[in-house]
Amino acid sequence: RTAIMARGHWETPLGLVPVCQGLAVSIMKGCDLIEESVASHQSEHAIEVQLPFLQALGPCEFVPIAMADYRPDTCRRLGDAVAAAVRAWREAGHPAPLLIASTDLNHYEPADVSRMKDKLALDAIQAMDPDGLLSVCDLEDISMCGVGPTAVILHASKALGASHAELVRYANSGEVTGDRATVVGYASLRII
Repeated sequence: RTAIMARGHWETPLGLVPVCQGLAVSIMKGCDLIEESVASHQSEHAIEVQLPFLQALGPCEFVPIAMADYRPDTCRRLGDAVAAAVRAWREAGHPAPLLIASTDLNHYEPADVSRMKDKLALDAIQAMDPDGLLSVCDLEDISMCGVGPTAVILHASKALGASHAELVRYANSGEVTGDRATVVGYASLRII
């Protein structure tokens, strides 16, 4: 199941963030796998933690999409729909939207194990290989929560002309807590 909110707003401590209805509707029209649902977003936290960072940059709108179906074909079809909607949006004179996939990396294993698993996932992202990312996370039991959304953004970015992804920073929770026995990996990448 893939859910989108096509209208309304979300509230953070910094205020209201409206949903960009025009772009959301365009994405929905481009992919029959997407259904409009507010309820699907109520227990999901990946999007809400990104909004204050965006608000700090100035007024913004956003299109929240939550995924539960991470099959390669689903990710490809949704990525193609996002790319087509972005292309049409830009052609209509709107500024190009920022595409964000919010995820953490491997969960609750020793730091050295997580670092190796995280590197496999990051290598696939940097290679702009969405199917490879899905495959390596499955084969190596990498517990990356947002592997599907990341694959979608890779598909969309490639369709929009991006050629590479660069690692901005990698760390794990043990570097902050001192507990290296059960860490969660985090990374920031920029797709260009």
